[in-house]
Amino acid sequence: LGSAPIDRIAEPRLKLSSILDPWLDSELARLPQNEVRKLFTAYKKQRGAEPAEDVEPTIEQISAVAQVVGADMPPYADFAVLGPHGRRLLQKHTYLPRTFHPDGSWQRRELPGPPTFEHWWASFRVYRTILLLLKIAPPEAIDNYGEFIRQNNSTYGNGAWFLVYTADVRMRSE
Repeated sequence: LGSAPIDRIAEPRLKLSSILDPWLDSELARLPQNEVRKLFTAYKKQRGAEPAEDVEPTIEQISAVAQVVGADMPPYADFAVLGPHGRRLLQKHTYLPRTFHPDGSWQRRELPGPPTFEHWWASFRVYRTILLLLKIAPPEAIDNYGEFIRQNNSTYGNGAWFLVYTADVRMRSE
């Protein structure tokens, strides 16, 4: 390694597109570790416990939402990239809706997003935790929204998941 001392290891430069929303090309501005600790301490004090491992967001995920909200944008997260366990289990989710063409034929297309309500729910729970940590929305409003999506999926079934998810994306992003 030579005789040069190593002062500091550079943090990896991440784009918001790989953490939160593929359309955001900005570089991530990480929140300081001590600020994130304060968020978790306040969460535990208010809710009685820290988030469970499967709903605990990464520092990068929390920072990305804080950065977007700080830029006066909606706290939208694309569930094709945001999900449980951060980068450890990061995989691009896709779903396969069928589209009807004027000639009467059907075509399957692969689109980014969670393929089922269960995948959506896992990502939504992480998203919910981020919103609660950052105090962006009250728990009742977040929970009511999650229940609304669950009811739509239950009413219309997995065959209409692509419609439910498309409406969800529009609602949360606009």
